[in-house]
Amino acid sequence: RDSRIQVIHQTNQGLSAARNAGMDMATGEYISFIDSDDYIAPHFYEKLLEGFKKHPEAKVTACQVFKNEDGEITPLNSKWNHQHSTIYSSRWCQDAILGKTYVNVWNKLYQAELLKEIRFRKGRIVEDVLFMYDFLPICINQQALLLLLPDYLYYYRIRQGSICRCSTPILPESIRCRKEIAESSRIEYPDFSRAVNQMVHRAIISFNGQLELNKEWKRKYATIFRPLLKQITFSEIISYDVSINSKIALFVIRLYPAAYPVLRKIKHLIKKVTPI
Repeated sequence: RDSRIQVIHQTNQGLSAARNAGMDMATGEYISFIDSDDYIAPHFYEKLLEGFKKHPEAKVTACQVFKNEDGEITPLNSKWNHQHSTIYSSRWCQDAILGKTYVNVWNKLYQAELLKEIRFRKGRIVEDVLFMYDFLPICINQQALLLLLPDYLYYYRIRQGSICRCSTPILPESIRCRKEIAESSRIEYPDFSRAVNQMVHRAIISFNGQLELNKEWKRKYATIFRPLLKQITFSEIISYDVSINSKIALFVIRLYPAAYPVLRKIKHLIKKVTPI
């Protein structure tokens, strides 16, 4: 046995409770969260610790992420692929929530002192998003910068039966979380609140389209999300900070959600015929 490793036994209370229990027991200088489905490169911690030494202004270090889906390993999101290390400001949690960098907690190494006064909210599916929002004022107050390395060191495994791949779609809960954040941040962070609200509306449009792909989801969610869709104006879609092609797709889905499967096929075909 390795005396440095402690195993905690408790009744199953969900992911957040398990992480909180580990945080309560932690005594080291750094804390990280590795999901039980996933795995890391052998030099994951070595590289992240080196990041702190090279950039002492950073209090959180992070790496790039591969996804492993049925044995096929590809970047989780190629738009975040940087050739060099990138430093984010103390408001990096806002960027994470807005989808500009990784919102996940598990590809990061945190200085333990940052996490003394924060825990995960129990009973929520999209716990990482809410954690980042709760973590935001801590990072601002302590000037906790984020260092994102170019190295791919974390492997996110996607499998049937995981929380994110269960029969209930994750997007409704993600929308709910971000609506809470948009409302809660309206006074203190008004620009951020507006950006989150815009993100919520784009997600509502997208989800209404996705309902056309799953009859069970449509029966369960259409009565909730169709009225929300009708509240989104076309002038609002024009103001979105997205490409013209995305605006056209959002326009079409907002007007006629049943067009979503066709648009999805067209996008797939374009990708197949476009030379790399």
